[in-house]
Amino acid sequence: MAKAESFKHPFWNIIFNTAGVFPVRRGETDIKSIRTAMRHLKDGEQIMIFPEGQRVGENDSVAAKNGAVRLATKMNVPILPVFLTKNKRTFRFSKMVIGKPYKPETPADKNFDRLSEELMRKIYELEPK
Repeated sequence: MAKAESFKHPFWNIIFNTAGVFPVRRGETDIKSIRTAMRHLKDGEQIMIFPEGQRVGENDSVAAKNGAVRLATKMNVPILPVFLTKNKRTFRFSKMVIGKPYKPETPADKNFDRLSEELMRKIYELEPK
């Protein structure tokens, strides 16, 4: 998934379409992107979602959106937490640390924010010290 605005630039549009990236309209409920994500997961494919929903600067902290955990629980698929160094730049190397997959379960109280916080905790625990 990538923000729909990124597809407007011809270079990124070609790269994204070649890589199988699909757009998501941020700030609204984008049913088309949700259905696309669900179709990929149903077909046994994997999708990559940045749970923060935006780029995060080196010294910034942003609460996670709950779309990734909602999709994982609805489709009964595991989440693979991945930590990327915060000083990311396009076409530069970044350190990536891959955690262990886990399957979140739909909370009885439907509080997906707690699951999103758990996901971010698992990601930040991977940060090299």
